[in-house]
Amino acid sequence: MGCDIHMAVERREGGRWVRVMPPVEARDPWLVEWAAKQPANDWSHKRAEVTWYADRNYDCFAALADVRNNGHITPIAARRGFPDDLSDGVRALLDENRPDDCDDIWMGDHSHTWLLLSEVLAYDWDKGTLNDGVVPFHEFRARIEKYGTDVPLDFRDGWAPYSGYSGGISGRGIYTMEAPVALAKVARGGVLESDTERPYVRDYWTTPLRAQVGSFLTRVVPALQGLASDPADVRLVFGFDS
Repeated sequence: MGCDIHMAVERREGGRWVRVMPPVEARDPWLVEWAAKQPANDWSHKRAEVTWYADRNYDCFAALADVRNNGHITPIAARRGFPDDLSDGVRALLDENRPDDCDDIWMGDHSHTWLLLSEVLAYDWDKGTLNDGVVPFHEFRARIEKYGTDVPLDFRDGWAPYSGYSGGISGRGIYTMEAPVALAKVARGGVLESDTERPYVRDYWTTPLRAQVGSFLTRVVPALQGLASDPADVRLVFGFDS
């Protein structure tokens, strides 16, 4: 089952926290596009106006709250629950009896926590994190020919050394080997690939976390920085569902 984030944003004004809605440029683009295809009175339009971030990005979840962590990402802080001085606007989102088609967000059913923007900005998003994925043997061989034989590969040109990969695969003729075993087979000229023999490789590589969390850093954080001169006066409050 997938996991989703539910995030609200607050700003400190006159010593009190108040809820802040995302500016147009910071709204979740998928929700905006989806709402545009719905009737004018559909609840999705309001939901798009109040949603800061809805990407299902487990690397980002791991950094923000140690959720769906593969064990290789250190979270910004331990989960804290909801703050005692939660704004009235965000506290209203905690009602578990709201209808599913409510035009506002909810705060999820687990892993509730909060972070100051100052904590988010102070975090080392450029640290390398270990990743792994399963790819066809011929793609692994092409990676070796292009980038070299280091395993794990320190890949800093982008997201990953492959255009796509999976967490695992099964089916007729499919078998999976670890990267060191595959390296030895590459050195010996490869392996048989056919309709009945379909070899795959679990490869490993490191990438900067910044490259993996995507729009949270490129779209959301810049908008948050525009909310206050002091990043300690901006707070992210969020939870998850799965």
